[in-house]
Amino acid sequence: MKNTKIIIAVCIYYCLCFGFCFAIEDNNKQPDCTPQTWAVIVSGINKDLEEQQVKADAVFDLVYYLTEELGLDNKHIKTLVAKDSPVAPHNTIESSLENLKKTMAEMSESVNNQDSFILYYVGQANVVNKKLRFNLPGKDICHDEFAELVDEIESEKMLIVADCPGAGLAVGTLADPNRIVIGAAGVDQPFSTTFSGYFIPAMFDPASDFNSDGNVTVLEAFKKASILQDEYYNTEDRVKIENPLLEDDGDGIPSQNPWTYKQNGNDGKFSDTWIVAKVRENEKSSEFSGDMIYEQDYRQ
Repeated sequence: MKNTKIIIAVCIYYCLCFGFCFAIEDNNKQPDCTPQTWAVIVSGINKDLEEQQVKADAVFDLVYYLTEELGLDNKHIKTLVAKDSPVAPHNTIESSLENLKKTMAEMSESVNNQDSFILYYVGQANVVNKKLRFNLPGKDICHDEFAELVDEIESEKMLIVADCPGAGLAVGTLADPNRIVIGAAGVDQPFSTTFSGYFIPAMFDPASDFNSDGNVTVLEAFKKASILQDEYYNTEDRVKIENPLLEDDGDGIPSQNPWTYKQNGNDGKFSDTWIVAKVRENEKSSEFSGDMIYEQDYRQ
């Protein structure tokens, strides 16, 4: 009898200590305490056919990275693309303001505060009356309304990327100590951007592991993308018309060179803790080409 009482007491103790992990406040919330990664990719409009192809390829590359490298399934990743997109992964949603709001509302019901959340916009945008308008098929969405949708997500670890002209205008509104906010161009840079073409491959390129610790962080991928983009403009002898920005300390003031945070105390510390890929021991510096991933049959 004494041993039975002890066993019962121990069981009650563990239930009290760990039972909260299995409590579900909302039927839509995940039932365990394991941190998960969720992602929403949004493709805006692009009237130029060549640029449309480039942006569509970027979306495809990102979906590949999230599914093949991070192992996300259709439940955890939602991709919104224009219905006339030249490249579209399976299980996509038609890009529109209505569908964006619906998708973000669904995410707000699923994402917990310990989860990681990625929101990635790639497409055109323009500044009207001091507001950045993300150009979606149909109605646009202004950056302040965009931020309101983000605020509904409970995640305390977010990566938000706006690969579009004038993205710097949205950075301050989106800034939060628990968020990494990346803009592909400054407020006064209204031209088409190329950031994703460098950043997405850099996330799973072993050459991005600058400190050789076996991991690629968001900061290292951003640094690699910035270097490659600079090299392109220098090689082509062109004036650079886009400067990627990163903000991750919540003060709303982004940095162009966040990898100097240890010396300058600017943005970069949080980004340097978010690991996006691990480098395998047998991997060496790779010459990444977007064509390599299209050998996989992910196109419709």
